[in-house]
Amino acid sequence: MLDDPAIPHNMFAMNRHALILVVSAMLAALVATPASAAPYGHSDTAEHYLYRPADLTQWSLGLLYSYSQRDIRYGATTERLRTTKQMVRVGADIFPWLTLHGAAGAGEFSNEVGPENDDVDSSYTVGAQMRLLEYWLLEPRSNEDRFTIEASVSYTETEGPHFVAGRGTRELSYEEIQAGLTLSWVNEIQNTKFIHPWSSRLYLGPLFSVVEGSHGSTDIEEVDDNGMVIGLDIRFTRYMSFLFEGQWWDDYVSQSAGLVFNF
Repeated sequence: MLDDPAIPHNMFAMNRHALILVVSAMLAALVATPASAAPYGHSDTAEHYLYRPADLTQWSLGLLYSYSQRDIRYGATTERLRTTKQMVRVGADIFPWLTLHGAAGAGEFSNEVGPENDDVDSSYTVGAQMRLLEYWLLEPRSNEDRFTIEASVSYTETEGPHFVAGRGTRELSYEEIQAGLTLSWVNEIQNTKFIHPWSSRLYLGPLFSVVEGSHGSTDIEEVDDNGMVIGLDIRFTRYMSFLFEGQWWDDYVSQSAGLVFNF
């Protein structure tokens, strides 16, 4: 059949060239395939060839517990307002230097005298944390320390029935705007599987807080608007960290703690 004069002798060479062209075109198409059509991460399942899984690395989700104490002025009456809250917190790293966060939950007002504690119907917080300055003791590398200066601002709204001696139980609703400037010492231990924690951050600095609201028909406000904060943030792994913070207002100590999961 190869000697059949009806079949050109260069047909097989032509087919070989055509095959080479087809394979080359397929390889070129594979190389030029956009990232959205290629598998990602460590998964090669079919659906991951069709879309890019959402990048959640800038998001965090946490559970927070707080116990706060502040002197509050109710007209001519002053009371130490003690509040316990349990909240769910969501954070997002918008930029390397900017983190936005929000939290919502409930709790209770602790009464020094009178009836049992009153429930906090609702409480929510929104805020931002900004890294203003970062100074490395040595060039950036694992197991090195650095100092950072950070600014934070938050807005909190809380409401629920509350008993005040001499005033009885009335609806307490107040707003708080808090701002702080902290100096942090950060130690990171990266690229080492056998050393924990992943990183730690110790911070302290001044706080400023304004509280305004009402107890029934009476306006309320804070007695002292200047405070101090000291906290510790321990990141046990790439995905989990523990927070502990103490705030000093009016010679009282307020504490908060939380467990945060980083995606």
